[in-house]
Amino acid sequence: MAEVFYTPSHDLHEFDLLPGRILRSNKPELIDLSSSLRAYRHGEEDPLYRIRVALVSAAMQCISGTPDNVGSNLAMYRFTGGAGVVNCTQPIDREVAFVTRLREAGTNIIPVAINTHDYKEKVPALVDAGANLFIADTSQGWSDYQKETIAFVKQEYRDIPIWGGNIVSGDGFYFLVEECGADAVKVGMGVGAGCITQEVLGVARKQATAIQAVARARNEYRERTGIYVPIISDGGVKTFSDIPKAHAFGADIIMVGR
Repeated sequence: MAEVFYTPSHDLHEFDLLPGRILRSNKPELIDLSSSLRAYRHGEEDPLYRIRVALVSAAMQCISGTPDNVGSNLAMYRFTGGAGVVNCTQPIDREVAFVTRLREAGTNIIPVAINTHDYKEKVPALVDAGANLFIADTSQGWSDYQKETIAFVKQEYRDIPIWGGNIVSGDGFYFLVEECGADAVKVGMGVGAGCITQEVLGVARKQATAIQAVARARNEYRERTGIYVPIISDGGVKTFSDIPKAHAFGADIIMVGR
């Protein structure tokens, strides 16, 4: 019999941010919007894996482009400092061609989504092409399949970070970080514009509550180990105002698609 949680979960749009005083010294050019793309200890952050604006594009063809049209992907690079996420729902030759074009365009961070069934074939070819950040792209990331995928990348390419996800709970965070070794964690389930996880599997959690639960675990982990693990909020952004709300709940990076 299932355990029932009667505590409601909440979406980002259900909340408002209380305003504070705007000082003359609060100039836009002085605001730090950057974020690390991988876990780090204080003072030991890898400068290569830092983007100047904490946004990443969803790993979807209609968002991040194709090998034949990398314009939107390069636009994301010019804006944030990191290329858009190359989607994994394409044959290996197309995905490799996409990465190659981005490398030839001079992008220094090329994030690539991989799934949990053909990663052993794709990852070596993508690394050879220039990929230097992997994202385990599954709707429910608390699984042995994800663990095996992350383990392969960590064992074969230990200098290349990999994100785990998606999860929506503190226990999911601990699984991905402590048991699997993920370098960052994506949060979101059943809340994306094109997501059907809730309809198909019946699993989901509203985004504000999910971010808060995972951030609580992330902060406890940092206090205990000294290692900070970035959280990526994936889904649930319906208006621009949802972006600062996701940050307020504890997300470091916002994945956008609409």
